[in-house]
Formats: sequence, structure tokens, C-alpha cells
Amino acid sequence: MERVRRFVEDKAFFFTTLYVLISFLVFKVFPEVFAVITMMIFFTLLLDPVVRFFEKMRLGKRVSRVVALLLFFFVVVYSLYVIIPPVFNEFGNFIEFITGVFENKVWRDYVRSPELVPVFDKIMTFLEPKLNDLLNYVFSLVTTNFLSVTTVVVFTLFGLGYTIFYVREIADFFVAIYPKSAREEARDFLISVYRSMGRYIRVIFINALIIGLSYWIVFETFDLKYSAIISLWAFVTNFIPIVGVVLEYVPVLLFSLTLGVKGVLLIALFAVLIHAAAFIVFIQLMKGLEKLNPVYIILSILFFGKLFGMFGSFVGVPLALFFKVFWKKFLEPLLESG
Repeated sequence: MERVRRFVEDKAFFFTTLYVLISFLVFKVFPEVFAVITMMIFFTLLLDPVVRFFEKMRLGKRVSRVVALLLFFFVVVYSLYVIIPPVFNEFGNFIEFITGVFENKVWRDYVRSPELVPVFDKIMTFLEPKLNDLLNYVFSLVTTNFLSVTTVVVFTLFGLGYTIFYVREIADFFVAIYPKSAREEARDFLISVYRSMGRYIRVIFINALIIGLSYWIVFETFDLKYSAIISLWAFVTNFIPIVGVVLEYVPVLLFSLTLGVKGVLLIALFAVLIHAAAFIVFIQLMKGLEKLNPVYIILSILFFGKLFGMFGSFVGVPLALFFKVFWKKFLEPLLESG
């Protein structure tokens, strides 16, 4: 009872828990709100070092934010101009290609052992509906839910402009909703969350960009099909740690099966090398940051994916980081004190 009383009396812990539960309820009921707020936070954290860089150049706070936003919008528009047309051109052919791989059972050309053929058949039979479901989800997201996606994008871009300009005022507001006696502790907690999540998001973005660009360069260099869609797929899936690597390689593996044994081995070797290089970069950039156990990462991806759908899989690790900081700031000291 004494320990429970200490938990309740810790106002920073109590109000943080209350606000988290309210937020989860609101986000579950209104998924578009969850998507908009998440994307706004993502891009704000991504642009934060850019704003700071321009501030160090003595451009002033407002001018730095304007320049950072203009640079961001230029990169987004240019990327869409370069990426979207070839992806749309390749998408239909790519689906037909994947369907053909499964229908023709191409993997049997490489598996010589009669004992292993049924094993690979079962694996591919398991993968086929999963991959089809994922492709159908992406297709429906772009077509059936076009209005919802457009709404999320528009509100995210408008909200980002305000967030970048008023980030300090927003931070002060979140501190002010705590009781006066708990505000200092709440401020320390929110700063820790901001730094941990910000650094993780920037590192995972760099990691995904390296892998996506590497696939594009290799496929373009050797004049292989589907360079745009494979590289975009690799970029997106690598925002999901550990699990994303498997998702990334499934269509790559299926594509490589049509290139012969040498092609399969070379693409597999390339995938191993690029992920090894990206992993080294990831480890170096993540030094000094809160570390997450791989099991904890996988469980958080599964849990938040189940709670918030496909989008929850992408935010699983940032939310896991949030709860890691929450544990260290509030729960661990209270539990260790008695």
C-alpha cells in the first residue's frame, strides 16, 4: 500500500500516465488524428538539426525556420516528381511479375533436393497471401482511401509549418498542463523523450535512405527492372527495425529468382553488405542513446501494430523509446526506493 501511495503522490508520474491513456484512447477512436500528429512530430524532429544549423549561421530564429521549411518542401516536391511516376509505371507490372513467380513456382529451378522442394513450397505458400495482402493494402491505401490519405498529408504539411515556428510554445504548453509542483520533473522527462526520439528518427531515416539509394544505384547500374519500386520499398520497410529487413528482402528475393543462380547469390551478397554497412552507421550514430532489447523492439512492433494497424508498426519503436524513458524517469526510481 505504501508503494501504491508513493505512485499516486508522484504527480508527474500520475499526470503523464493519465495523458498517455487519454491520448491512446483518442488515437484509437480517431486514427487520422493519430497519423497527422505522428507525421508532424516525425518531420519536426527530422528538421530540428536543420533549423539549429541555420540558427548557428546567425540567420535568426524565424528566418532559419523559413529556410528549413522551404528546403523541406523543395526536397519533398522534387522527390515526388522523381519517384512517383516510375513507381506508378512499374507497380502493375511488378504485381503481375510477383504473381507469375508464385504461379510458375520459380524456386523449384534452384532447389535440387526432392526433400527440400515441399519445404520451400510450404514457405512460399505461406508468404504468397501475406505479400498479396500487403500489396492490396498499399493499393487500397492509395485508391480507396485516397481522400483520407490526402487529408492526412494536407493537415500534416500545414501543421508542420506551425509546429516548426511554435515548437517552444508547444513545449511550454505541455509542461503547463502539469501541476506547478511537478512541472520541473515533467520538463526533464519531456526533454529526454524529445532528444531520444529525435535522435532515433534521424538515425533510422539516414539508415533507410542509405539502403533505398543503394538498391536504386545497383539496379540502375546493372539495368535491372523495378529499380524505383524496389528502392522505395527498401526505404519504407527499413523504418521498421529488424522486421523491416525481412519485409524488404521478400520481393527482392522473388525478383532475384528470375536472374539465375549467379543473380540470386550476387543480390543476396549485396543485401548482406549494405545492411552490414548501414548497421555500422546505425551503431555509431546511436551511441549514448537509450538502447532497446531486440525482443522488446519486436514485441513493441507487434503490439502497436495490432493496436493501430500497419501505421502502428512504424511507430512501435519510437513509442517503445518513450516508455523506456518513462520507466527510467518514473517507475524505476519509485520501485528502487523501497
